Amino acid sequence: MYYYVSVMIFLVIDIDQTLYNTTVNMDYEKIQYDEELYQLLNTEYPKFILSNATFGHADIIVNKLKLSPLIKKIYSRDTVMFMKPHKHSYTMVENDIYVMYADQSSASIFGNDTYYFFDDLLENLEAAKKVGWNTIWIHPDYAIRVNEYVDYSYPDIKSALKGLHNKNVL
Repeated sequence: MYYYVSVMIFLVIDIDQTLYNTTVNMDYEKIQYDEELYQLLNTEYPKFILSNATFGHADIIVNKLKLSPLIKKIYSRDTVMFMKPHKHSYTMVENDIYVMYADQSSASIFGNDTYYFFDDLLENLEAAKKVGWNTIWIHPDYAIRVNEYVDYSYPDIKSALKGLHNKNVL
């Protein structure tokens, strides 16, 4: 007897310095829709935001970028009990996603779902790697400093999405 086990892929993305580059003096009016970013994120993979910022901040950014139709849920400092890089912030997100998608994926039963986490801070990626997530470092120094807990590194989110697609990862 053969069983086909599908694996669901989930993209979890940080906001500040990952999904977009912010400045010290945050000006929401400068954040604009990016057609290329929208198209790169417009895939079959469910996408989530995990940020240590407030829900309001993350929601404004997602709306300004016009990514709301693509983002399934925002996890933020006021909606998740633990903030990154605490291990439980990742496991709580994973458990919540499991509840949302358990009936759609036989893989969830066996724990075979795959998470790709995009973040600009190495300590956040290290913690995510420890819970079994694939990690993508988004940082201008992407080529200089790579650690054992960084699976991929790119200078920005668009390069990451293109690169992972070209490598047949996503």
